[in-house]
Amino acid sequence: MIQLTLPPEPPELTANRQRLTAAYAESCRAGKPKAVWNTTYIREALLEMTHGKCAYAEVKLKGHGAYWDVEHFKCKKLYPEQVVEWGNLLPACEFCNRSAKGDHDVVAEPIVDPIHDRPSDHLYVRCGRFFSKDAKGRSTIEVLKLNDEVNLLCARFEVCRRCEKSLRECEFWMKRSAAPSDRCAVRNKLLALLRGGLPDREYAATVATCLLCDNGELLHEVEAQLRIWQLWDEEMERTKEALRQIALPK
Repeated sequence: MIQLTLPPEPPELTANRQRLTAAYAESCRAGKPKAVWNTTYIREALLEMTHGKCAYAEVKLKGHGAYWDVEHFKCKKLYPEQVVEWGNLLPACEFCNRSAKGDHDVVAEPIVDPIHDRPSDHLYVRCGRFFSKDAKGRSTIEVLKLNDEVNLLCARFEVCRRCEKSLRECEFWMKRSAAPSDRCAVRNKLLALLRGGLPDREYAATVATCLLCDNGELLHEVEAQLRIWQLWDEEMERTKEALRQIALPK
C-alpha cells in the first residue's frame, strides 16, 4: 500500500453527483440498488490515480482478465450519501473489496485510508509480510487480510525473493567486473531493480521496502562501488529517493 494523490474530481461527476446520489437512494428504496458509480469517467479517473493498481493490495487491475470493483472507503450500506463522493472511491481488486473489507465501518473502527493517511505511519513490511505500528495498522491488516497467504502474501514473498536474487547478482558481477561495459551492465541492472519500486509498479511498497530495508546493507555496498566507478548518477539518486517516499520501514 502506498499513499495516493487524489486527482481533481471528474467534471462529469461534479455535474451529476446530486442526481446520482438521489438515483441510488431511490433504487435502494425500490429494493434494487443501482451501481450509479460504475461509470467510465469514474473508473478511468480512479485507475489513473493508482497507476492501474488496487489501492490496498497494489496488484495490477488491468490485463490478465483481472476483475475489479469501485470500492467505497466508507461503505455504501452505512453511508449512502457518500456513494459517489470524490475521495471516498477507490479501485480495489475483487479480493480486497468483497472477500476482505466488505461493509466494514471505517468510522467505528478506522483503517488506513490510502488517500488521506500515510501508510508508513501505521504499517511496516518485513520480507513481504505486513506488521502494525498502532491500532489503525492492526485493524488494517485484519480487515483487509493483507497477510492472506493464498491471495496476497505468497505473491509478495516471491517479489522479495526475486529482488534479493537480482541484488545479489549485482553484487556478484560488481566484484568480477573489470571492463567498462561490465560495470555499466551492473549499473543498468541495479537501476532496473530500483525502478521496480516506483509508484506505478505492482507491489511498489513491498519492492521499495525489500531493497531499502530488508537488503539495505547490500544495496549500500553496490551503490558505493558504483559511486567509485562514477556510475551512480542523478537518475539513480532520484529513483532511490522515490522509493524512500513509499517504503514501509519499521
